[in-house]
Amino acid sequence: STYCMPYMGIASCNKTEEGAIIEPLSCVGEDACQFLGRDGDSELGGQIPTGPVRVGPKSCRGKDVCENVGKGDATSIEIGYAACLGFESCDKLGTLATGAIKVGDYSCDAEGYENACYQIDSTGSITIGDRSCRGDEACDDVGRKVPDSIAIGDDSCLGHQACEDVGEDIEDGT
Repeated sequence: STYCMPYMGIASCNKTEEGAIIEPLSCVGEDACQFLGRDGDSELGGQIPTGPVRVGPKSCRGKDVCENVGKGDATSIEIGYAACLGFESCDKLGTLATGAIKVGDYSCDAEGYENACYQIDSTGSITIGDRSCRGDEACDDVGRKVPDSIAIGDDSCLGHQACEDVGEDIEDGT
């Protein structure tokens, strides 16, 4: 069953896929984890993932974080320990993805600002290594609509707007 903890009277995890594993102290904040791993009201009409949906401890914390993650046809979603922190971090991550979505430990942390890993998308898989995409708008809009998979290694894309817009709107895979 889904584990959600209200924070300061704000309900979180609303409309999250039933059966998702939400670890303690995760999905905290207004609209945190909303539509995580489900088609919900998706205009894309995607399917509920065939694989696991898991949010690690102390992850997806802040307003609109992890909202719409894997809302399309993602096969599985895994968000590591203390990942996706700050306003709109990991929002719309993998909305079009048809493969697995994985965010490593301590990754996608806006470090007190906003939009880390915002709208990272591809029609394949998305993998973000450990300790990556850290800082205000780090990895914002990486690979939007890229037809292949996206992989960001460990300890990559660090600092204000690091890796922002890299590969945005590539349509032919070059």
